[in-house]
Amino acid sequence: MTAAEILRESAAAGVTLKLSAMGNIKATGTQAAVSRWLEPIRANKAGIVALLSEDTNEKSRTASRWLIHFADREPLEVALSPAVSHAEILASYPQALAAEPIEPSRRQPDALLAARQERMIRAWLRQIDETDGEIVASVLQQCRHDEDARAYYLDRALDAVADDLDDRRSCHQCSNLRSAVCIVAEPGGQVPAIRGHTPVAPAMLRRCGGYAP
Repeated sequence: MTAAEILRESAAAGVTLKLSAMGNIKATGTQAAVSRWLEPIRANKAGIVALLSEDTNEKSRTASRWLIHFADREPLEVALSPAVSHAEILASYPQALAAEPIEPSRRQPDALLAARQERMIRAWLRQIDETDGEIVASVLQQCRHDEDARAYYLDRALDAVADDLDDRRSCHQCSNLRSAVCIVAEPGGQVPAIRGHTPVAPAMLRRCGGYAP
């Protein structure tokens, strides 16, 4: 089963797949439905991440961006999501003289994908057990022609390297966390925390400079 088929069929089964802020796949739905799809999702993780990342970038590019002109002030650039029509944007700004759409564009990288960067991305794909040639080629193609995609995959590769080199883990495994309170957290310090020095999510799941075994 391909990544595209998993996205389509899991959605039909009531399971929604999204990318988390950390770049991981988050599945929502009934527990039974999610459980049935966990194994194929894990087996096709890189392909699903690639499709979800591409979809996110595409949505950001297709959100409405307009340049609105007025008689008594400088033009105003606005971005609206979901997209709106020309009539809707004028209705939102009744004092506007005119509104013109700003065409979306994909950010082309300033430099070629370096051999070192490609090796990092390939190594990360192997690390998550993604060896499908078509998926690997698709990921590398995105990285060559889309700056946002390149930054995303290089971040994932760098995170994997950090995980290999650094055995510090989450707040839950840190001796500085006592009764859900971080005893070394300070406002604006190296340990992000809210009032009462309680680490905030996703800090609870991340390594930090204050970790103590």
